[in-house]
Amino acid sequence: MNVLFLVVSAMAYTKSDFDHIAHWQKQPQIVMCSDTKVKKENLQKAIGFWQQAGYNISNNITEKYCGHNLYVANEIRIVGQRDLDTVRYYGMTERQYYGENNQTYLLAANIKFGNNDANNLELIIHELGHSLGIEHEKHDKSHIMHHLVIESSTRYN
Repeated sequence: MNVLFLVVSAMAYTKSDFDHIAHWQKQPQIVMCSDTKVKKENLQKAIGFWQQAGYNISNNITEKYCGHNLYVANEIRIVGQRDLDTVRYYGMTERQYYGENNQTYLLAANIKFGNNDANNLELIIHELGHSLGIEHEKHDKSHIMHHLVIESSTRYN
C-alpha cells in the first residue's frame, strides 16, 4: 500500500517541477556500497519515484565494496556516513561534472546518509534527486526538493 501511494503520487511531479544544473549524458549505474545503512527496498522506492516523474534511471542496483575511491565515472554511489557532518546534515550528495559543447553533464555522484536517517524515504528521494542534477526548491517548503525536507511536512505530489 505504501509503495502504491508513493508511485501514484509521484505522477504529480514532472521534470519541469525541478531546477536542473546538469544532466547525465547516459544513464548512470546505481551502486550501493557495503558501508551504507540504506535498505535496498527504500532505494528501489526512491528510484520508482523518479521514474514516475519522468527520469531515465535504472532499476538495477549493484551492491559492492567501494573502498575509499568515492567517484567512479557514470555511477551514483550510495555510501555510508563516512565524513558527513551529521550535526549540520542528514544526508549530502557530492557531484562531479564535466562540460562538452556548452553543456554541463554529471560525471559521478556520491550520496552520504547519516546512520540515523539512512532509511528516511523522503531524504533518500531528495538526495537521489540531487544525484540527478536537481537543485533545491527555494520557496515551497512542502516540495520534495526543499532543503528542509525532513524538518517540514513534505508532499510526494
